[in-house]
Amino acid sequence: MTFASWRALFALSIAAEGYAAQTRTRYARELAIFSGFCESHLGLADVRDVGSEHILAYEQHLAHLHRSEERPRYRSSSQAGMLTVVRLAFRFLVHTERLLASPCDRLDLRRPKRYGERRTLSEEELARMLDAISGADPLSLRDRALFELLYGTGMRSGETLALLLTDVDLVSGRLLVREGKGGKDRLVPLGSKLCVHLGRYLEHGRPKLASRPDADRIRFFLTLQGAPLRHHVVELQLKVRLKAAGIEPQGVSPHVLRHSCATHLLASGAHLKQVAELLGHASMETTVVYTHFSPGSLRKVLKRFHPRENALWEDLIRLEERFRAAASSPPPHGRTAASEGTLSTGEGSNR
Repeated sequence: MTFASWRALFALSIAAEGYAAQTRTRYARELAIFSGFCESHLGLADVRDVGSEHILAYEQHLAHLHRSEERPRYRSSSQAGMLTVVRLAFRFLVHTERLLASPCDRLDLRRPKRYGERRTLSEEELARMLDAISGADPLSLRDRALFELLYGTGMRSGETLALLLTDVDLVSGRLLVREGKGGKDRLVPLGSKLCVHLGRYLEHGRPKLASRPDADRIRFFLTLQGAPLRHHVVELQLKVRLKAAGIEPQGVSPHVLRHSCATHLLASGAHLKQVAELLGHASMETTVVYTHFSPGSLRKVLKRFHPRENALWEDLIRLEERFRAAASSPPPHGRTAASEGTLSTGEGSNR
């Protein structure tokens, strides 16, 4: 079986299983990279000739590209993801009885857990950037609506750019994400302030962007030429808007707004499960990876919830000590036995 036939069959399989279009595109691209390596570097023509030693050679090849350049071509997480695609594609051959065993079976190709800090923007930085987009021109209205949406909902950039006009309901304050990660649809709530900016874009910005005869009629976000907005344009505009607000754009991507949304929600007391549902995560472990707490925010959580730090808890302890002191002290002159009994037991009063 040729590598091209293998890729075509695998593509049909994951499409039938309901994988999102963006995921299918990434899988096809990364499997083509592996196929090219096998054909050009290893001289293999049949996918069934691939052995575990070839998988290891490919892993070392990716790592070499990572180390040999001043700026890494593939991050460690990207390398692990590319190897995961190879493993899934070989598993497909085994499940369809085109291969007896996968060359990846005895190799440890698991994606590494990522618990390190991720770049986030502070609430002050985001407020400064968003408030700086104050123009009434179509692009300013679009960018304000776009970045308010990315930060206000934690949506993925790809999900936002795939939005259709019919997916957004400003009256009910929610939108529909079609075929998010894992091919799942979900409803996302919209805040009142966010609805204001989306409404301004729809009323005053988008009609001008869609004025060309060949403009897209169904996509929510458009370019100046009336075409559907693309990810590289969003990334470029985000850096432009950050610079205009005096914020260093290095290392900030549209996905950082998603990280920031999750971090700020959790730091404000939102439940992890609620944030996971908002972000469209199948596992709460993924939500933990997307968050970052500063020492200051953790200090606030400690002060609010820990019984040794909580001010209300301290008040209750002091109140309890006063009752104990009153119960153990001798009764004042003239107090009756009944009232003494009431005080000593702490019972008999409804106040």
